[in-house]
Amino acid sequence: MRLSGIFSNGMVLQRDVPCTIWGWEGSAEKVTAVLEGTTVEARVEDGTFRLVLPPHEAATEVTIEICGSEKIVLSDVCFGDVFYLSGQSNMELPVYRTRDVSAEEIDASFYPYIRQYRVTPQWHMDEEEVAFLPELPWTKGEGSELEQMSAAGFFCAKRIYDRTQIPIGLVLGAQGGSTIEAWMPSKLLPEFGDYSSQIDPFMKEGALTEYLAEQEQKNAEWRDHLRSEDDQKYIQEIPENASDFSVPGMLLQKEGKGYCGIVWFFREVELLEEPEENAFLYLGNLIDADQTFVNGTLVGRTEYRYPPRKYPFDGKILHKGINTITVRLTTADLLVRIRTIWIPEKSISCSAAPGR
Repeated sequence: MRLSGIFSNGMVLQRDVPCTIWGWEGSAEKVTAVLEGTTVEARVEDGTFRLVLPPHEAATEVTIEICGSEKIVLSDVCFGDVFYLSGQSNMELPVYRTRDVSAEEIDASFYPYIRQYRVTPQWHMDEEEVAFLPELPWTKGEGSELEQMSAAGFFCAKRIYDRTQIPIGLVLGAQGGSTIEAWMPSKLLPEFGDYSSQIDPFMKEGALTEYLAEQEQKNAEWRDHLRSEDDQKYIQEIPENASDFSVPGMLLQKEGKGYCGIVWFFREVELLEEPEENAFLYLGNLIDADQTFVNGTLVGRTEYRYPPRKYPFDGKILHKGINTITVRLTTADLLVRIRTIWIPEKSISCSAAPGR
């Protein structure tokens, strides 16, 4: 006997309404569930079952026993309010990515009754196919588990919980870069335009996986092509032919076209005192991918355009006097927007030198 992946220890079920638990049973004819003295049962049909629990008021530390060919005991179950978190990367953004502006609030947070279940992406283009919920744990709003939660989801749930003291379940189903069309039933799309040319090529089983693998290979080949024997030299020192560049700004080729390739940005910073143990570098938004070095040491990298670059690093690589920040930026025929670079209490701007 097996339950769908979302039904596990520590789960949060919606309060005050009937709740369904489903799964698979290979040999028993019926399955029962016992919830605080109340027993419900369901017949097994085609190897599956659906148990409907009666409405339950808000509660914590509840135990549910499910029996078929074997017994499964679900412990530390909560009944509260469950929210589904959908959208793009701004909903996926984890709490730890907000630490530079919310560290005090994060460190003071202890919310074991705010819990999150993550729905991982599955490539099912045919709406008749069944997508299975992954067997992943419910994480709690405390310690390192809290930092992996959706930031938008957790901070919202935190404010609700502070007011209601009712457990909150977050089901995170967001997917970075997804479009609104991808969330709509295909039968509704023709009302808004013809999307068949974008959808039909991927309806065949395995087509999307093959396409993504092909794109990944092309990207890797392109990045390999951009590597140069000069890379290590630029990491270590600013070239003599470096030219000034103001930030924020856009790097353009002739006729207003975006630059495609590698651009190196450099900035020298003078520290008047010996640095502290923990350092932090904020680069703002860069398009597209960057590798960032401080005094020749890699302190961070990001492979796509959207996240602001926030790189904590070991302050031991800094020293009193002149320090060099180097950014190797890979841009794919798009406008490059470079924002102000800064480290704690010291705001600086940026100079750029095209590497090639």
